[in-house]
Amino acid sequence: MNNKLKKSQIEKYLSQLPKIEDNRSKNEVYQSIQRSLDNNTQTKTKRRKWIPLIASICTIFLAVLLQQQFHFTEESSSDDTVQTESKDNSVELFESNDMQTDWIEDEEIAQIRELEEFHYLLTDPLEPSSTTITVPLTTYQGQSILPIQITLEQELDPTKLITRIEQLVELNDNRLELAPIFSFIVKEDLDNQQVMVEIPDTFEWIDSSTSRYLLENSFHYFYQDSDVKRIVFERGHPIAEEYEDGILPILNLEHNPVKLYKAGSSAYLLPALHQPVSSFSEALEEMKVAETEFNIYHTIPEDANIRVEKRNDKHIYVNISSATIGHNQETVTMVEAIIATANLFNYSEITLDIGLAHLGKYMLDKPIPTNKLLNYIENDGVNTTNQR
Repeated sequence: MNNKLKKSQIEKYLSQLPKIEDNRSKNEVYQSIQRSLDNNTQTKTKRRKWIPLIASICTIFLAVLLQQQFHFTEESSSDDTVQTESKDNSVELFESNDMQTDWIEDEEIAQIRELEEFHYLLTDPLEPSSTTITVPLTTYQGQSILPIQITLEQELDPTKLITRIEQLVELNDNRLELAPIFSFIVKEDLDNQQVMVEIPDTFEWIDSSTSRYLLENSFHYFYQDSDVKRIVFERGHPIAEEYEDGILPILNLEHNPVKLYKAGSSAYLLPALHQPVSSFSEALEEMKVAETEFNIYHTIPEDANIRVEKRNDKHIYVNISSATIGHNQETVTMVEAIIATANLFNYSEITLDIGLAHLGKYMLDKPIPTNKLLNYIENDGVNTTNQR
């Protein structure tokens, strides 16, 4: 190095420096050095102790964080699963409720449709304030007497009654005629529970069993629900000669099978009065027979198997099986015809076992009352039991 000072020059400069002296004793110097050493040792020890402690704290902290993160993730996953399951269950429950509601609505609609589509020939009894009368009509070719029931709004007036019948029933269309009694002059003697009958000269009477049959049953039907006990014909007329003292006792019409009369646009339940039977079972078998030449049809299927069991004097059980039984008009007509027949045999209730729990307005899982109105027509002319 060019700028290097020579040794002699350095010594010269050093000799010129001020003199430095340490006036401390040896003991003081030793203690000073010892203190310096002790301070260095403590600093190093403290640093060594804090390093593992900090490391441990960091480890624990990280472990806690990881554990919390794990639980949070698990809980989140569990919550998501629960929420998903809850949503799935809610959807399933909602869909199930919707399906159940739809089923109930469909069932109700089906029942309403049955009530609307089926045509009933029996009607439940009216309010006690309503008075009904039975109007007798003659069927095709004078084969039988068909009872029609209407509400009597005022005191009986034969002329007005005939007009009313003609308004409510399409006689010509259904091949029906007014019964013979509407040609007579009738005077009621209610104090003596009898009716005095005058027969006009214009009335044509042909003496025969059929004529008497139609005449008698017309009176029986017309007065069966009244206090009238007998019909008294005027003396001197051939009709009066047919009965003792010209008196026809009013009888209750009973023990007859009920069939169906249909000769036009309307249908009616028809008690077959010309076929008296001795038992209810026999009546049911007779209801399987049609008389189509007179527009009279069977009300129980021809292939039906019938079993009858008398529960008591007022309750009858009937079991019927047939391939045609179902939710259809024919089965409704069969049920109503059997109910009406049971009533004619003085049973107040009937249990029908035909393989159906209900049929239209009829609940078949319990006894059915038999006190029904037969072929009832409302006064407004609407006959829900009529059109088919």
